[in-house]
Amino acid sequence: MEKNNSKIIAVVALLVAVVALSVGFAAFTTTLSIEGNATVKTGTDTVFAPHVNFVSSASSPRCYATSDTTNHASVTGGTGYSAGDVNDNQWTGINVPLDEDNDYDVTCDAAIENTSSYAAYLTNIRSTGNADGKISCTSIAQSGASAAANPSAVCANTTVTVSISGNGGTGGSGTITSLAAITSPTLGSTSLNATNGSGTATVRIQYTGAAPDGDVRITLPTINFDFSTVAP
Repeated sequence: MEKNNSKIIAVVALLVAVVALSVGFAAFTTTLSIEGNATVKTGTDTVFAPHVNFVSSASSPRCYATSDTTNHASVTGGTGYSAGDVNDNQWTGINVPLDEDNDYDVTCDAAIENTSSYAAYLTNIRSTGNADGKISCTSIAQSGASAAANPSAVCANTTVTVSISGNGGTGGSGTITSLAAITSPTLGSTSLNATNGSGTATVRIQYTGAAPDGDVRITLPTINFDFSTVAP
């Protein structure tokens, strides 16, 4: 009888040990269970964006008569003439004074550089600020001339074409008028190649109306170029 009791005790002890081991193993495997998500950020986030920027230099940005396709000599005539400033992905402060002595077709351009390790794709061109992203016209009096009596007539006959070209695509473009900002630009397939890929943003200001009755300054809104590592 005592021998049988010993066997029963041994069996019970073995069962307890097996159960304890099972619980311990379950706890161990639960501890090793790893669940999570990996997130890959696209190029419009703050990590990628600083690597695709305008280049500010003696020749960027600049404005010149569109007909001057060879020398691209900077236009300097007129009070308050400015090619603006470029910073990050924005171009601000383009001002073009218009009178009978100035060219009615002016082009401004600025260089863009991609210093990242990935190709940068153009995903949007936007105009912001300055009366909701539109161009505006203001009467001015410069060099003894009189100010225009109807600057809005100049704006009504002025079109701004914004475009971009790169070393990896066919270009994108959009237009700005006194009535509308850039809303749905044509993006094409512009990309800037990885590591020192370069491109050029171009802004063309065209006035097609009759000679103004006085001096007018055409002011452009801020122009933004958005890039991403993902093609649109």
